[in-house]
Amino acid sequence: MQLSDRLEKIISLIDRGNRLLDVGCDHGYLAIEAIRRGIVPEAICSDVRRGPLDRAKAHVAEAGLADKIRLRLTDGLNGLAPDEAETLVIAGMGGMLMMSILEKAFQDPGNGIYELRQMVLEPQSDLPSFREMIDRTSFRIKDEFLVLDRGKYYFIFDLCPRGKKEAVRQDPIFSFPLLDRRDLVYRDYLEKEYQKNEDIIRKLTDESTVTAIKRCQALKEENEKIREVISKCYR
Repeated sequence: MQLSDRLEKIISLIDRGNRLLDVGCDHGYLAIEAIRRGIVPEAICSDVRRGPLDRAKAHVAEAGLADKIRLRLTDGLNGLAPDEAETLVIAGMGGMLMMSILEKAFQDPGNGIYELRQMVLEPQSDLPSFREMIDRTSFRIKDEFLVLDRGKYYFIFDLCPRGKKEAVRQDPIFSFPLLDRRDLVYRDYLEKEYQKNEDIIRKLTDESTVTAIKRCQALKEENEKIREVISKCYR
């Protein structure tokens, strides 16, 4: 089975030996490959929609792994028992939706989220808010990765419970783990963000509304920070 670069990175981060919960499993390929490669002994694939879950069920049956992968029609982590999984993966959904799923789970004292040893999360939007949300939970970002897959950038977060390992330096806008490694994909990403901001600034220049002026000022300040970070970390 050929996985995308994005899914290959996610699967490489799963702690070996942990039981897996894949929320929003879509086609079920991640869990199937994690078991085939001997990374996890068993898995739960869950989705809130019947269609994706039926596709996952068909793929699991085709792979001969029906005895190792359970399919669950549920919203987020609803129904997760404390002893069912050690690693949670949520990938391929917007940051706001992912935050909603996690915040709802953390509000339930009996939810299995408190027994997890690892989360691998790949929000596709709202990264500043997502980083801030994680900082309010009992988990911390252990590391952060960026994958360029078919022309799109994907940020992937490897989280562990608070206190298990020293948290990395955090900033809502910038990724210190990527900067510390001088990640070249991240540099390209920052350059493109800078140019995107410049394009928006040019379009807003002739507008005199308070909203446009504030937006321009915020983007100019962000671009100053981007230039400063690039010059400092990629000399």
